Amino acid sequence: MTGKRSGTSRGSRSKTSKASKRASRKVAGKPSITGSGSIPVSLSLVGRGRTDWARVDAMTDEDIRRQIEADEDAVAEVTDEMLARAAWHPAPKKTPISFRVDPDILAYFKEQGPGYQSRMNAVLRAFMEKGKAK
Repeated sequence: MTGKRSGTSRGSRSKTSKASKRASRKVAGKPSITGSGSIPVSLSLVGRGRTDWARVDAMTDEDIRRQIEADEDAVAEVTDEMLARAAWHPAPKKTPISFRVDPDILAYFKEQGPGYQSRMNAVLRAFMEKGKAK
């Protein structure tokens, strides 16, 4: 959905009827939730997986370490020494701006889901960094 909400002003929320809220929670007859990107997620998928939690709970720390060492794709275990050397680098504060873009460009980024402004920022950053490298 790429248009403005009718009858709303910036910062306000539109009033949605109970019937339309119920309708947005149904996907092929199954209950679902709607994420911030308005993509329905089936509730039947939430909390269900193939993990054998009883087996995981029965594992000792040594069992876990052996499995990690045997897995060539496993990431190294985080040690206390690594944590001692870690440093917090907060993201730089962003400056709010307003600029005009073509409707199809905005629609493309919005179609990708929540975080479209951050993705647009990442594209601009990549362009800037490529220009600096010349």
